[in-house]
Amino acid sequence: MQNSTTVFSQFLSLVPKSVFAKLSKQHKAKRTPRTFSRWSQFVHLLHAQLAGCKSLRDGILGMNAATNRLYHLGVKPVSRSTFADANNERPYTFFEALSSSGATAQILF
Repeated sequence: MQNSTTVFSQFLSLVPKSVFAKLSKQHKAKRTPRTFSRWSQFVHLLHAQLAGCKSLRDGILGMNAATNRLYHLGVKPVSRSTFADANNERPYTFFEALSSSGATAQILF
């Protein structure tokens, strides 16, 4: 069986998990999410940005079309309402800090 890594997973591997976990602890939400983690939110947002999706529906449909591959990225399929709620309730400052952190700023931007 051939084992290959997708370009998207290679791109995600450039984001250090230690930096992501540290920032996630610093920017705690009011309540803990049950199933939709910050990592899942980040992966979905990054996919929508890189794929040039013009709407929330377009981004969610694109990710959920490949449900058998989402497991390897560490995420699960998500509904539009859950994704919209997460974007509304979680502060943007986490992603702002992630993009401005030294380890990811040079890689992502």
